Amino acid sequence: TNKMALEITGNIELDNGIVVNSLYVRTQADLSDDGKMVYCGAKYWSSKTAEENKQVQVYPNFWTELKPEVAYDRATDGSDILQYANEFVKFQFESRGLTATIIDL
Repeated sequence: TNKMALEITGNIELDNGIVVNSLYVRTQADLSDDGKMVYCGAKYWSSKTAEENKQVQVYPNFWTELKPEVAYDRATDGSDILQYANEFVKFQFESRGLTATIIDL
């Protein structure tokens, strides 16, 4: 099955104090009732294999600071809200000095 995900690399401290150098992130996207916001729910695992094996999720120590929604205009932002949500989550990681790559397209 095709999935969209993000691979995040860098110096990432988890909420339990452990520092890792990569995360596998799956983003869910939902459109608001008025169609003007996209809600971006990110889920984090240590690796793609961990997600596939339904292992416990992990959380970067800044996960609650990531904005879960972004303004959306279908006319200018396109109709693929999952792509749009992933780009927004990618931007937020990159603004923290991490490398984020959209994978599994």
